[in-house]
Amino acid sequence: ILGRLTVGSMFVAVGVLLAIDTADWVDIRFAHHVAVLIGIVGVGLLLGTFFGRSRGLIVLGLLLVPLALVASVVTAEFGGGFGDDVFAPKAVEELDDHYQLTAGDLTIDLRNLAIDGRRLEIEGDVGFGRLEVLVPAGVGYEITGHVGFGDLEIGGRHDGGIDQNITLDQSGVGTIVLDLDVGFGQLTIDTGGRSS
Repeated sequence: ILGRLTVGSMFVAVGVLLAIDTADWVDIRFAHHVAVLIGIVGVGLLLGTFFGRSRGLIVLGLLLVPLALVASVVTAEFGGGFGDDVFAPKAVEELDDHYQLTAGDLTIDLRNLAIDGRRLEIEGDVGFGRLEVLVPAGVGYEITGHVGFGDLEIGGRHDGGIDQNITLDQSGVGTIVLDLDVGFGQLTIDTGGRSS
């Protein structure tokens, strides 16, 4: 029964974490989920030393070790729902400061955004999937990007692998500061200019 209680507690804990993240009370990252799961297995093993055998929990704990390694390079927030979203604001008033998806394709098209010399800060997070950001021509930008596992594409150049980071900056009229993060998938950054 200890194994069943432990596994059940793991499912409940993940559900609670997802609910907290969906409610935007706290930013829950993949590493938090893994840490809670490992903690629950640890408590189950500790209780097993007093109240019965828990050999199956040892196997479960070993299966979580690779997830802990993955969590060390996945920093994207897992929130914002599922599906494909495209945001193409034309005025600063239409702009959000944080766009995110748990899984899917997220496009942030800033090519027709009139920033009028301002400094704008925008975050973009995709847990599983693709994040594409289109930057307007003639505008300054400061971009930091991270991909835990997957592909990083900038100007047609692809780099695939683990724990990839990129920093781009350019001066111009106004500045767009982008903090972009993909857990598993692809990050595409296009600084080519305005849409037709």
